[in-house]
Amino acid sequence: MKLKLSILVFVFGIVISGNGQIKFELLNEFSTSTKDFTTDHLNKIYLIENNQVFKLNYAGDTLYTYSDKTLGNINYLDVNNTLRPILFFKENARIVVTDNTLSAQQHSYSLEDLDLYQAQLIATSLVDNGIWIYDQELFQLIKINKEFERIYESGNLEQILRKDSLNPSQILEHKDHVYMVCPKQGILVFDIYGSYIKTVPVLNVDEIQVANKIIYYQKEGNYYGYGLIDFEEVKIQLPFSSFEKIRLEKDRLIVLSKNKIAIYSIGNK
Repeated sequence: MKLKLSILVFVFGIVISGNGQIKFELLNEFSTSTKDFTTDHLNKIYLIENNQVFKLNYAGDTLYTYSDKTLGNINYLDVNNTLRPILFFKENARIVVTDNTLSAQQHSYSLEDLDLYQAQLIATSLVDNGIWIYDQELFQLIKINKEFERIYESGNLEQILRKDSLNPSQILEHKDHVYMVCPKQGILVFDIYGSYIKTVPVLNVDEIQVANKIIYYQKEGNYYGYGLIDFEEVKIQLPFSSFEKIRLEKDRLIVLSKNKIAIYSIGNK
């Protein structure tokens, strides 16, 4: 119990009272028809709807929008660098780099120009404003710089790891590591040069967040924290019974459920 309690302290960044319980207070909620969203560390919410993105504050006010009907639907939005959000249009193998107002900085970049014909995933690199890409044809984790030149390659991961049918659902850079979420194999961890380090044994997960040596994720209708120090998984008791997606930012929990987004503060009971 002591280990699991310490994980909860790390997960929410608070000092938990003697009974180990956490207080969630509903701060605001607003209606939405979106099926996907993400958040940044500056208290902003990004709604992703087909070929559009809406940047909102926690009050639900729209601050900026992005729209381009010529590139198809947006498959992924990475706002890890709030000054340089990037959008991935998988069907057309294109990336759009924007600024903090969601204005495109240049025309879209074609990954096929880099001989990447089955790019599945992308992620921002805060190290040098580069971009990580996973290509399913090559089974490689590849990094390109801000000039869109290939600078690092992992090699064929199925051969290196001796694992078949790698089908990752997310890549994410956090500090000096890159995380690749593979629902059937676990979470693969690489260094900032794309060299494989280890596999975290968390299965059946599609998307994660990482902070304070904790991996956060939802699984089978529940929300968990996995300690990268204690190697313990903790199920977080939430003040609601169902949700579609959760994001954790500092002492705020942002929750998407049917037709609404709710923002909770996190503290002690």
